[in-house]
Amino acid sequence: MSEDGNTTTNIGFRLPKFDSNFSCIWVPIYLEPITHSGEKITIGFGFRTIDGELFVKRAISELSIVSIFGEKGKELYRLTEMVLNDFERYLIRTKRFNTYEPKIRGVTIGQEFESVDDNIEQVINQAKRNLSVFSLLDTKSLLDVKEYSDSNSKSWQQEIMNKLNLLRPTLLNHFNREVIFRKSAKPAKIGYVGTNLAFNFGVLNPQSTSFAQQQNKIMRYATELNSMKKLGLSTFNHLEVNVWIPEKNMSSIKKSDKLYAVCQEIEHLGDDIDVRIEFGQNIDRVTKMIIDDVTAPM
Repeated sequence: MSEDGNTTTNIGFRLPKFDSNFSCIWVPIYLEPITHSGEKITIGFGFRTIDGELFVKRAISELSIVSIFGEKGKELYRLTEMVLNDFERYLIRTKRFNTYEPKIRGVTIGQEFESVDDNIEQVINQAKRNLSVFSLLDTKSLLDVKEYSDSNSKSWQQEIMNKLNLLRPTLLNHFNREVIFRKSAKPAKIGYVGTNLAFNFGVLNPQSTSFAQQQNKIMRYATELNSMKKLGLSTFNHLEVNVWIPEKNMSSIKKSDKLYAVCQEIEHLGDDIDVRIEFGQNIDRVTKMIIDDVTAPM
């Protein structure tokens, strides 16, 4: 740079070049299917384009809601319709996002984002890609989401059962024991119920599109084990949710960090309710504990 502050460097060389010139402000619209649960799903997005157009786009289809929530999904879908229509009317009238006061409990408007891309379709895709898992799934995978976590948990449990079948086949009768916590409730299936210990089995894979559902199921499995103890259904000295996680070299650094953070959170939950949460792929440890339990002196 010269003394008078001028530079001979071409300014076009120093400034980034933006090929995309369409910008848009948008917000996610969240709904808690179970009020006060803290579990939110993205049901739609509100958009304000650079030329002033205001509109709302749905993020989750009726098919996906019904696939995940069953018969209750139809009622939930109608609820999302009411929310999105009401928010769109408000948005068009006020041209504002975050001053909206929902008429339905459990609805919240997320923070504002600004996206730049070639056109509005690309911006919508950005929003869906970043904040709505359900909108990314095709018809086939939508039908699989509800059973994804269960099927993978069962696969991990099946590996353990296969090993025990070689060592002590009579113990297979102790798997998938039904336990009734309330008279009107559907029986819960506990992974393994022994003499002094009980296991549930889960899977936690950050590369899976159902990662959030896997977390919720592990927490539910831990709560079920705790309920067995609290209700005095049996006296156990060891309650555990045994969770399969990928080996370190199977995940990127970012996803490993994400997995570590979630594992820490779930472990804290387990500590709070006296249920051990064990992560890994150690079949030998589980089978040894189960065999030692039945061979221990009374």
